This record gives sequence, C-alpha cells and structure tokens, in this order.
Amino acid sequence: MKNQSVTNNLDWISVIIYIVLVIMGWLNIYSSSLSLSDEPFTLDLTQFYGKQLLSIALAIPLIFVVLSVDGKFYEKFSSIIYIIGLFSL
Repeated sequence: MKNQSVTNNLDWISVIIYIVLVIMGWLNIYSSSLSLSDEPFTLDLTQFYGKQLLSIALAIPLIFVVLSVDGKFYEKFSSIIYIIGLFSL
C-alpha cells in the first residue's frame, strides 16, 4: 500500500470555501450580538460568539481525526455509525 498523506487527497477549493464560510458565520454572530457598551473584542463564553468560537476550536482537532482514519473503516462500520448518529439526534 502506498504511503499517502491526507493533504494530498484533499479538495483544497472546498476546504478554503469551508473556512471562509465558518469565518463569515462567526463574524455575523459576533457583529449581531455585540452591543455598543462592550469592549471591541473580549472572549466571553457566556455570549453567543464566544460559544461559537469555542465550538469552532473544538471541531478543528475532530476534523483532523476524521480525516486521518482510513476510508475502509467508514465502509466497514457505516451501519453502526448511522445508528449511533440516529440515536444521538
């Protein structure tokens, strides 16, 4: 089996579009929840923008874990992953 890097098989245009959409979404949440009495930028986890930024930061390592797993794993356990996904909803 060839030694293939995860970055070689990525669709970089989709990755860049995803990053731009995440940044734009966070900026929209930040700008809509900011009041005039607030300081320019404070990382407040009680506000919507702080919670969203925390979820973005926690999702980044999860993305790398999902991408590092071999595709055969997902093919083999797809029905189990599907059932777990349904129950988690």
